[in-house]
Amino acid sequence: MCIRDRFGDENEGIVVLNADGSRAMTFTAADGLPSDRVLALLADGDTMWIATDSGLARYVDGQLELVIEKDTLPHSYLRDLALDAEGRLLIGATLSLLRYDGVELEVLFNFQKEGYLNWLNMVAVAPDGTIWAGTQNGLFSFDLEAGAWDRWTTADGLLSNFITALHVDPYGAIWVGGGSNFSGGGLLHIVP
Repeated sequence: MCIRDRFGDENEGIVVLNADGSRAMTFTAADGLPSDRVLALLADGDTMWIATDSGLARYVDGQLELVIEKDTLPHSYLRDLALDAEGRLLIGATLSLLRYDGVELEVLFNFQKEGYLNWLNMVAVAPDGTIWAGTQNGLFSFDLEAGAWDRWTTADGLLSNFITALHVDPYGAIWVGGGSNFSGGGLLHIVP
């Protein structure tokens, strides 16, 4: 489950609260985060993955560790995290989608190199392994059998090209929320 909401200011790092609401601990760049601007969290068993605007960290066994530094990323502003069907980490950066298997970092799709200046907003994975990426200019899906990306826009039935929410339910249906002050929007339910 990816957690996008944070407690406190978006530049405070991570604040962990006790049950009574008091601070249990805080993690900042001084403690090893790549940046104090945390944009997404993903719980994976006992591991907490932490995406920031300057790289990726993980917290496991009471230790905070920098995993991927800013300089090794095609786009360092990490916006969302998900797990693929094989349990590998998907990392949605501003203009690219990456996969990390614990050792190697692989670029699955570089929007900029493919000619799309579509900031990625979120990533989701369907039970059949299809990877979905919501951007500021359409919805992308990776067809595993064809090995190719497809792009969906308002011309294909989306209510808005500016994707603000993306969820795949246990039945494989895709819920797409979209809209902006300029384009209207709404919620679309895509049933496989």
